[in-house]
Amino acid sequence: MKESTSLSLGGILLGIGIGWIVFQSIDVTFNVFAAILIISGIGLILTSLSYRMGFTLPIRGLIGGLILSLVLTSGLDFINVSGNWNFSSTGTMTLTNIVTTDRVYLEIDNFNGPIQVSTWDKAEYRIDLEIKARGSSQKEAKEYVDEFNVDFDESEDQDQKRLLLKYVVPLLARSRYSIKVTVSFPASASLDLDLDSTNGQISLTNINGNDLKLTTSNGPLIFDNVYGKDISGKTSNGGIEGGVDAKYASLSTNNARVKITISCTYSGEYYLKTSNGDIELLISPSLQAGYDLDLSTSNGNIDIDLTDLRFFENQRTNKKAQTEEFDNKAIRMIIQASTSNANIKIKRLSRI
Repeated sequence: MKESTSLSLGGILLGIGIGWIVFQSIDVTFNVFAAILIISGIGLILTSLSYRMGFTLPIRGLIGGLILSLVLTSGLDFINVSGNWNFSSTGTMTLTNIVTTDRVYLEIDNFNGPIQVSTWDKAEYRIDLEIKARGSSQKEAKEYVDEFNVDFDESEDQDQKRLLLKYVVPLLARSRYSIKVTVSFPASASLDLDLDSTNGQISLTNINGNDLKLTTSNGPLIFDNVYGKDISGKTSNGGIEGGVDAKYASLSTNNARVKITISCTYSGEYYLKTSNGDIELLISPSLQAGYDLDLSTSNGNIDIDLTDLRFFENQRTNKKAQTEEFDNKAIRMIIQASTSNANIKIKRLSRI
């Protein structure tokens, strides 16, 4: 075995041994984690200098051993800056004010929790936050709740009230928190929404909007009596469901089902996409509505429960069709839907 290899292996074993003793004895706090980064930086600099001076120090192996022992003793919790979060504490925060304009813009950058937006018969908006924090003790968990703060900006621009909500939380501390956001707006308000979250659903109820942008992960998108001129919804590992009408809608997920109801009150374009999940579309049977369909799946069946269709392609996994005299219909619906390893069904509401 070469001398440099022996030195490197010796450094790794030394780092594992030292780290095992140290990390079993203490919790990895912010200060300890920062100290490890400082030591690692110094070690790499010394290693580089030793190479230039013609000799080798096993510092690189020592650093690798320390990091390996940190993973072995704390699992991946060292990324969360703690290995013991058996306690939790909950707090609340409310933001509210009168709405004097007909248009409202809301932007939320949330994490680890749901966002719920609905309307009510009051002339004010209300944003309720439920903050839950975890810690290695009840005292520490409560301290994290008390330290939680928001960056909230309220302004008016061209007769539109603008509300921007973000959190003042260090990146490494975010995994300690879960935050539920509940928002209410006047029913008369026309809304623009830009909602972003992780590990939580986004739900809209009784919304009349213009641009509705929804992004989350590991949670569903849920619509209940929602209209928007332009709706963009994206999630992963969560379904998309509910009643929605739009002039333009792009809704996508993966590993989950898409099931939406369209009343077809307005002409619109709908682009639906998922993988490993069914797409089920419930639509109006009105004679005023015509449909332009482009449906595909990689391994499944496509079932269309509509009459007066002219097919351009009619395969089991790929169908393109259009209602007879589509261009003369008062309401024209363009629908593109694609999935993989699952089925696509289009049903008329009269048969539900």
